[in-house]
Amino acid sequence: MAYQGDPLIKKVLQAPFKAIGYKIVRLKPYEELSTPPRADTGFTKLFCIGFNKTATTTVEAVLREHGFRLPKQVDQEVLLRPVLDYRRLDLLKGFVEEYDAFQDLPFSQNRTYIACDAMFPGAKFILTLRDPEKWVESYIRYYRDEFEVPVDEAPSEAMFRDRNLYLEKGYVYDVLRRLLTVYEDGKSVTRWDLAFDRDFLKEIYTRRNAEIISYFDARPDDLLVIDPTTEPDTGRLLAFLGITGTAPGPFPKLNAR
Repeated sequence: MAYQGDPLIKKVLQAPFKAIGYKIVRLKPYEELSTPPRADTGFTKLFCIGFNKTATTTVEAVLREHGFRLPKQVDQEVLLRPVLDYRRLDLLKGFVEEYDAFQDLPFSQNRTYIACDAMFPGAKFILTLRDPEKWVESYIRYYRDEFEVPVDEAPSEAMFRDRNLYLEKGYVYDVLRRLLTVYEDGKSVTRWDLAFDRDFLKEIYTRRNAEIISYFDARPDDLLVIDPTTEPDTGRLLAFLGITGTAPGPFPKLNAR
């Protein structure tokens, strides 16, 4: 639900909406772009395709600092919600044409990167990584906090279906459903019981990263694999982007929990 107006009034209005399961997250329905697209990069589009909780917001901050136009995440998530479940690549293409770079959903889940690669020849991709143990710890802590799930409580579909709704009804539920859906005996099954299973989550995480690296194996110049939490500075990122004349600096630490 979008609200356009004073942020203080937004906070006042938030309480009753939150009580019935909605969260007001936007002050404006869309971001107004006042700067032209970057034309000096040597590539068409830039996609950050690392899993959530791998410092993707940190990379976004660096990109914005260097003049890349990125959409507001909430607008992106609302408008592109049909992409992952309904394969609305027409929506994806039209949205991507308006900006320079992207991160987070739907680019951070499934194989959206393959569709982007096909639709935008000459694009480049950044795969942000994090130590699997640290990633799974961050992931579990984030969702337990968000859904207020005690450590000793086993996950179930019910606890995710109707709690802590974000952007639109069922949004976070759908994010987790896609992540937890597997094939068993030729059938699609959503394993809600494994929502906080460390081994299951790490396997999903490492498998997707390996698939991405394999996909770009013959095109190493098109993919940067980077762990911003261990890099000494932004040097490798700037070099990949073709940005010269700017001294590398430390990665900002954002979205830490």
